[in-house]
Amino acid sequence: KMNEEYLKGKCYLEYLDFAIVFAITIDEKQRASTLVLEELRSIWNVSKEELYEVALANMQSKEPCKIVPIQNMLFDLAEEHGEDMKALLDGLELSNPPFYVMTNESGIFGAVTILYKDALKQFAEEHSVDNIMMIPASVHEWILLWGDETLSKAYLQDMVTEVNNMEIRPDELLSYNIYQYDY
Repeated sequence: KMNEEYLKGKCYLEYLDFAIVFAITIDEKQRASTLVLEELRSIWNVSKEELYEVALANMQSKEPCKIVPIQNMLFDLAEEHGEDMKALLDGLELSNPPFYVMTNESGIFGAVTILYKDALKQFAEEHSVDNIMMIPASVHEWILLWGDETLSKAYLQDMVTEVNNMEIRPDELLSYNIYQYDY
C-alpha cells in the first residue's frame, strides 16, 4: 500500500506484504539499471510469472546469496571508515542470539535473496535451528536471528518500526513487519 504510487505502470508481483519489481541491467560496471514497465512486458508478450522465473534465475547466478554474522559486516564497514570506528568495534562481543545479515554478493537490493530457492533452508540446516526470525533491514538485506525468547516478536516489531521511521530512506524501506521461517 505504501508504494502504490511508485508502482503505477511498473511490472511487479505481490509477495507477502511487498512488491517484487523487475529491472534490466544497462551497465554492470556502473550498476545502472532501469525498471521493467508493464508496457514493456506486454510488448515482450511474457507473463509476470515467466518474467519472475527468468529474473530469479539470473539473480541467483549473478548475485549469489551471502549470509554472514552481523559483526563481520560491521568490521568490513569499519575497515572502510577508518581506525576510530574499527577501535570502537574491537571490543564488540558476539551477540547471543547470533545476528546474521542475509544479502547478495554486491549488497545491493539483496533482500531479494528471500526468494532464492533453499537459501533459508540451507542456513537453518547449517545452524541446526527449527525457525528463524527475519527482520527486513532494507531493500538491501535481512537480519536473521533465532533462539532467544527474551527478544519477543513485539519487541522486534517495535524495533523495526522505529528503525524504519528514523533511519531508512523511504525508497529503501522494505516492510514494517517481521517474518518467521519454519524449517
